[in-house]
Amino acid sequence: MNADAPKLTRDQAIQLLDLLCGDDAFRAQFATDPAAALHGIGIDYGLEPPPCSCVDVLASKAELAEAREQFLRYFSGPVHMQGTPVFESGKVQAALAAH
Repeated sequence: MNADAPKLTRDQAIQLLDLLCGDDAFRAQFATDPAAALHGIGIDYGLEPPPCSCVDVLASKAELAEAREQFLRYFSGPVHMQGTPVFESGKVQAALAAH
């Protein structure tokens, strides 16, 4: 885990979750270019790919919304997304339960 990697604030994390749950254009950009999508909401990873770029298939809006309370607990402090597959289709619940 890279200690120097940017961390999400709770507000940024909630904004990200809201966009992933409801904004088709943002979801499409996040699925194809997560760094650009994150940069668009003020999260800059610089030259390193963001850890969430390891997602093969983005979870559905319904799957992410269903786990909203778990996400809010996960986002209760600064979030370090390094190597965290919390947005992977079919793996959201298990990834959040592991943290």
